[in-house]
Amino acid sequence: MKYGKCNLQNANCILQFFLYLLIFWTSPVPAQESSAPLFDLHPADGVVATGSLQQLRDDWSVSLGGTKPIQVKGTDLISLRRSQTALPSTPRGERVVFTNGDQLPGTPLELRAERIRFQAQIGTDAELNLPLSAISLFWFPAPQGIDDGDRLHPRSAAQRRKGDCALLRNGDLVEGTLTALDAGEIHLDTAKGKEVQIARSKVAVLALSTELARIFRPKGVYGRLVLTNGARLSLLSAQANGEELIGKTFFGASVRIPVRQIIALDLRQGRAVYLSDLEPRRYEHTPYLGVHWPYTKDTSVAGNELRVGSSTFDKGIGMHSQSRLTYDLGGRYQWFEGSVGLDDRTGHEGSVLIEILVDGKPADWGTARELTGRDKPLPVRVRVAGARELTLAVLFGRHGDVQDHVDWADARLIK
Repeated sequence: MKYGKCNLQNANCILQFFLYLLIFWTSPVPAQESSAPLFDLHPADGVVATGSLQQLRDDWSVSLGGTKPIQVKGTDLISLRRSQTALPSTPRGERVVFTNGDQLPGTPLELRAERIRFQAQIGTDAELNLPLSAISLFWFPAPQGIDDGDRLHPRSAAQRRKGDCALLRNGDLVEGTLTALDAGEIHLDTAKGKEVQIARSKVAVLALSTELARIFRPKGVYGRLVLTNGARLSLLSAQANGEELIGKTFFGASVRIPVRQIIALDLRQGRAVYLSDLEPRRYEHTPYLGVHWPYTKDTSVAGNELRVGSSTFDKGIGMHSQSRLTYDLGGRYQWFEGSVGLDDRTGHEGSVLIEILVDGKPADWGTARELTGRDKPLPVRVRVAGARELTLAVLFGRHGDVQDHVDWADARLIK
């Protein structure tokens, strides 16, 4: 009996031990710091640090946590980027496009006294009150199976318009002045004084007058967010902890955005000056078989978004072989940086040689080999302290000029 009792006790102990392990393995694990999204912090000195976002202050200074916590002043911050995460394309589907290029997914609800009530999707649903003067386009839901990004050229937002106009899904265009908008209809007063009522289900795009538009740009530094759903939103100021960002928009609204929804935060009008915001000193192009290609600002040479390395960039320069683009530096900058590669969409068969010249002399930036559409984009950081001139050169590769669509993504000078 004693021997049997001992075995029973041992069996109970073993059973209790396995029950304990089962409970331990299946119980919810408390959130650890490592579960928070990690960000790469890009400062003006080029020394990138990685960690979880601990704090963002009104002066754009940032604190990152991790094994090596770091603090960077707002005057030294260039950008925050989610680690090992591609920058998403701009939103598809229903959205608003602002005159400054910002885009927010969501639904226009109602027109009231020159302002639109708008249900925005910015990680959490938020109703915003948008001034008409700050809006370029409203995109409405595309019919099933149609990519709305291919229905209209991206440059449609920049086209000049005296009045408002509605592009219908059947291709018709109705022009006039927007007088009403609600969940069911859009009303336009035509030049002949006739009111036209259009069911929203028939409208693809509502484009507002560019003559009445206002592009608001603050005098000082501001931030621009990129969210997981592709939203782009500029902020006058922002504060954040590890969980949530609270920011003030250009149009006076306050927004609350979960940190997990943030892919990037770039500071504009600070230490970084983007080449696409400057006018070059000269542009030289050598056509291949007589085909001339201009350079482009903030789009690829094919007119699409800058897509390189699976990321979509809002700022950059598009070039085609063989060409040289030269900028006057005037000794005002310390560094030129960014990345360069063949465009993901239209540069697959391309092959080029890339040169960067400072005051006419080739810079040693780490590569002299041919760049093809199969290669990853190359990081660029070239010292230009005291230099008078910067030249970007795209030269013919082994296949002539076939699909030599080169994107200089985030091409910027650091003051």
